[in-house]
This record gives sequence, structure tokens and C-alpha cells, in this order.
Amino acid sequence: MNYMQQGVWEETRRDTERGPAIPDGLFQDGSMEARVAKLEADVDHLKTDMADTRAQVRIIANKVGGIANKVDVMEERTRHVATKAWVLSGVVVVLVTIIGACGWAAQQYLGPILARLSA
Repeated sequence: MNYMQQGVWEETRRDTERGPAIPDGLFQDGSMEARVAKLEADVDHLKTDMADTRAQVRIIANKVGGIANKVDVMEERTRHVATKAWVLSGVVVVLVTIIGACGWAAQQYLGPILARLSA
């Protein structure tokens, strides 16, 4: 975001000796040393903020690395897990086997019983 969007430069004044428009109150004492001291203080704040940001980025990078390792482990574990198609095909095979066994039993045992009952 630039200074115009922040509203910092809204109330500006143009001083012919200084050149471009500047915010009110920046040159209250008019000395170059005060302006340089303010800039140095701002740069010091920026340095500490950047150091904090770097530390936070390192922490986030470590956490992302840990998450990536966990995802890799989960992918390896799920490669060995049966898919829905394999489970469904297994269930179908078992059901067909049970139905076939019941049909065979009916043919072997129920047929002779029904033949004797009708005679």
C-alpha cells in the first residue's frame, strides 16, 4: 500500500525551498540532523521487524516441512490399503460363492426329498 492510500500525504504543503509536497509536521524543527535521526530510527525499527519476520518464516518453514513428512507417511500407508473397488469385488465373490453353495445343497438334498414326497 502506498502513502496516498494510507492517507499520509493528504494534508501536504508545498515549500518552494524544499521542492515537492511534504506532509505537515515533518520539518517542524527544520534541521537536517533531526530528519536523519528520524530516518535512522525508522530503519532500526525496520531491521528489528525484518528480523522478527525472518524468525517467523523459519518457524513456518519448519512446520511446513514437518507437515510434508507426515503427508508422505500417510501416502505410503494408504498405498497398501484396499480400494473400494477391491473391497466390492471381494464382497461379490463371497456372495456368489455362498449362493452357489446354497444352490448345490438344494440340488443335492432337496431334490431327493421332494421326489419322495411326491411319490
